[in-house]
Amino acid sequence: MKSSRYGCGLIVMLFLLAGCGGGESTATKQNKSDAATTESVFDPMVETIDKAKAVEDLSANRTEKLDKELEKTQ
Repeated sequence: MKSSRYGCGLIVMLFLLAGCGGGESTATKQNKSDAATTESVFDPMVETIDKAKAVEDLSANRTEKLDKELEKTQ
């Protein structure tokens, strides 16, 4: 009696594990690609960081140009 319950439980667990496995479906892949293009709450912060990096690059370029001009004058 006890071993038959154990056997049934084992079979149920195997079916549950088999149902959980498998590769990604095309719908899941499509949802992931859609998620990358949708807006999120963090978009304004990400845009701010991108703008700050762009300003930093501009500042670095201007500094390099000024340094080169100063070296030419010396």
